[in-house]
Order: sequence, then structure tokens, then C-alpha cells
Amino acid sequence: MEKENQNKDKLLKFMKSKKLLAAMIALSVVVAFYAVGRPPDSGVTVIKSPNVPLSDGSDGSGGISGLEEVGLDEENLESLVVETEISAGSFGYIVKMKDEAVDEDMIEASPESEVIADSYFAVDELNDIPGFVATADDIEYILPDNEVSFNNLEEDGVPNDPDYVTTAGSSYEFTQMTLHTMNPEGAWKRNYFGQGVRVAVIDTGLNPDSDMKVSNILQGYSFVSGADPADTSDKHGHGTEVVKRLFTQTNNGIGKAGPTDSIELLPIKVSNGSGFSTSTLYKAIDYAIDAGADVINLSCGSAAVSSQEAEIYRAFSEKGVILVAAAGNENRSTLCAPAAYDSVIGVGAVGFSDKKRWVKSGTEGSNFGNGLDAVVSFSPTSQATPFATGLAVIAKQYDPDATVQTMRSLLEKSSEDLGTTGWDTEYGYGLIDYGNFVSFMETGKPEVKQVLKPKVTPAAVKAFKKAPAPKITGTVKVGKKLTAKVGTWSPKPKFAYQWYANGKKIAKATKSTYKLTKASKGKKITVKVTAKKANYKATTKTSKATAKVKK
Repeated sequence: MEKENQNKDKLLKFMKSKKLLAAMIALSVVVAFYAVGRPPDSGVTVIKSPNVPLSDGSDGSGGISGLEEVGLDEENLESLVVETEISAGSFGYIVKMKDEAVDEDMIEASPESEVIADSYFAVDELNDIPGFVATADDIEYILPDNEVSFNNLEEDGVPNDPDYVTTAGSSYEFTQMTLHTMNPEGAWKRNYFGQGVRVAVIDTGLNPDSDMKVSNILQGYSFVSGADPADTSDKHGHGTEVVKRLFTQTNNGIGKAGPTDSIELLPIKVSNGSGFSTSTLYKAIDYAIDAGADVINLSCGSAAVSSQEAEIYRAFSEKGVILVAAAGNENRSTLCAPAAYDSVIGVGAVGFSDKKRWVKSGTEGSNFGNGLDAVVSFSPTSQATPFATGLAVIAKQYDPDATVQTMRSLLEKSSEDLGTTGWDTEYGYGLIDYGNFVSFMETGKPEVKQVLKPKVTPAAVKAFKKAPAPKITGTVKVGKKLTAKVGTWSPKPKFAYQWYANGKKIAKATKSTYKLTKASKGKKITVKVTAKKANYKATTKTSKATAKVKK
């Protein structure tokens, strides 16, 4: 499939997009790429006070008085604010407008606001709202645009090297050993490497290496504030590690192997490792869809799960993209967002050796619960996720119209069932299997796995130390017998013989002796002797020709 490449003007086009994500609720949450937070069972709560203090005007902003001009006062403003589970480090507010109240004039009339989508705006201060609100009835609700944060790579045990092997007992397993457990050969032998599938990895960026198909890496985009939009280099490391799991070149004689090394990779950078806003994450996803992404990898998560945000991701999914996200690493019985949502594939982690849910401590382990679709024998969950993303890639390579429902159905049929029979909260549908996934996808039947016999390495083939040419003895006359003398060979082999008359093979003359017949009259006789012995090269020697056979 051919899709147009990205350029630096993409964001401007995106910001003025005429797409209407009618279901998008710009829910402000905290997202972390490794130790992602856990959502409460209660979801989201509408409260009567915002979790970011309102200005009283003492800072010179005008405070609430500026809002009164459009029919808003402090009481009805507070009733529109939704509080989420996390409220650390606000970037301002996200204003959800009623769809019918939004038009191009409103967008153009708000120079201090940032358009997230047609009915969603990000503002630094509530006092910026009067610039594009006609009446109080235009606002559906207001949300704090909270900080999205990272955890340090080393603190979370993430290897800095693809060859990293930890000490015995660690749950962070060697990449290639775990890849073997996923049976990628079953996909490779059917030529599934992700050809023509565009994959966006929304993360900390990418530093390509020599074991990647650099020509398949598209110009990405950076949403980092104040940075060059074209600079997607990774100053943190997390994004590069995620890409390595998916995109390392296969069968090139160096380094490691990746399950889908022929994808079109679109790196989208949302942070250098410091905090960023949830609105940035939404913009990055929408940008990826605009850029033609078929699959999006989200090795990140949020502590706040809600029905409102579920609608956001449902709207994204309905655009035809398959989103794959990490379950989270807090060892809790609920998945983080967006992995918890029906419109997203949720990925957990199990140990390489025991295939048990990965648990490092009481507060660190693979989250489990409703929404979990499958598990991967690699941890933590952010690094397990790209292996499952590889299956989404294969589904899209086989059928460009494949959806998250398509993939979930194939996971149900093809995954290795762990835990209780069928789907369960600990393992979802089970451990992913590339070969079985492809077999069900193509034939509706499980893969017939070949039972391989142990390979026997043959001993080195050697040459005979002594291999003399044979000699013919006897009277060269019709009716007389000739004998082939092989001489002394070292080591002693077994011999095979073939007699010739004037260079032509004599039928049935395959013994060490040959009785001359009338047909041999006037011809010169030779014999070839072939020596054979185990672990030695078969060797053939030819005698000198006799004189012409007499009558």
C-alpha cells in the first residue's frame, strides 16, 4: 500500500482538521511509559470544585469576572469541571464544546487556545475561554489537562542493550529466547514480515541502529514543546527499546531478529522523558491516523479509566487503526487505560520459564483484569506490547480491513491457553503464538507443527592417506581372466569395480576380476576402482590400459 510521507506542515493541517471525533472526550490523566498507574474501579467523578485552583483575579488575569461576560459565574463553571484520579502538574484546561456550537469562526476567534479536535480546545487559563464561547450553554464540560510522566529506565529494570541477560531469577528475560517462545518462524515461513503495513510508535522517539531497515523509517513528528517538529531522536531510550522488539532486522546475518522487520515505521515523539499532557497523547494518536498508520503501539498507560475516555478510543478505532497498549506494571487487578478499553488490545506479561503472570514485588507486576487480551513472555508490559503489536501488523498485512475485533477473535483461537480454561483475568486468551495466529487467519485451523528430529553433526570428511591406482594382471587374450589389484590403501576401505573396453563401460563387469570375451577382441581394457569409508571422501582411481586383446 502507498501512503504519502509526512512533513513539517502536518501538524498545522492536523490542528485545522475538519474531522469531527464526535465521541472524543478529552479526559485529562497521567500516563507513564513503564510503571503505569492503576485505574480505580469507580472510574471518573464529576465534582463541584476543580482540581486546579481557579484564579481570583489577584494575578492580573481577570479571574472569574472575565467569564461573567459570557454568562458564566464561579458556581456554574465549577459544575462543569470533571476531576480525574491523578491531578499532578496541570498544563491548564481542556474545554469540551458541544458539537453543535463549534464552527470555523470559533476556531479562528481563539488565537490563545490550541485546537485538539474540532470540538476540543486546550487553554492555559480559564480566563482564555471567553475568546471563543458565545454563551455558557456552548460548553459541555471542562477538564484539567494533567501531567503525563515517565519513570526512569534503569529503575524499572529495562535493559539498555538488546543482548541484555539478567542474573538468575530475574523476570526480565533475554529478548531472543522469549521471541522463540512466540513461534515467529510460523509467520516468517509464510512470508509475513509486515510488508506494506504502517506502524506508529508513540513514545520517546527513536535512535535507529545498523540492525534496522533504515529505509523503512518514515519522517516522524515530535510533539515536544519548543523542539524541532522533525527531530524524533530519542534522548530517553524507552522508545528505541520498544522499536527494537518489533523492528530489528531478520535474516541479515548480524544482531538479533525482530518479528516484523519490513513495516513502514512512523516514530512519533511525545516527550524526552519528562512530563507531558494527555491532550498531547490524543493529538499524537490522531496525527498517526492522519498519517496513514494501520497499527499504533502504545507502551504507556494511565491511572484513570472511564466510560468517557473509552469513547475517545472507540472513535480512534473506528478510523480503521488497531491500537495495542500495555496493561500496566502495578500488580493490580484492573488494567490501566487505554489497555482496559474494548477498542484497544490489552497486553500483559508472563515469565519466560514458568509462564506465570509476571510479578516482581507486591507493587510491581503485570496488571490483570477485564480488558486483558493476551500475554507475552517478556516484561515489563511496555516491552511486551510491541511483540503483540507484531500480530496486529500480520493481521493488517493479510487483510488491510482487519480491525481490533478481527485480532481479538484470532487471539482467542490461536493463543496458548494459560490459567483456567478459556479467557481469564490473569492471562486473557493466553500466550501469543505467531505461527498459530497465521494458521487460523489463513485456514481457520491450528498450525500443524513439524516434529523435528535432533540434528546430527557429521564428522569432518577426510581424504585417504594412501590411494594408489589399481593395476591389471593376467593374460590379455580372449577367454582369459584379468584381475584388478588395488594395492595398499590407508585406511583400508571397501571397493567397487567397473571394467571398460576402449573407454566404454562393460555391462555387468563389476567384480574384481573380468573374463575377456570375443567382444573384447582388439580393444584396450581399463578398470576403475572406487574406495568408500565412513567419514572419508569417496575416491575413484583408474588403471592404465592394457594392450589390445588378442584372439
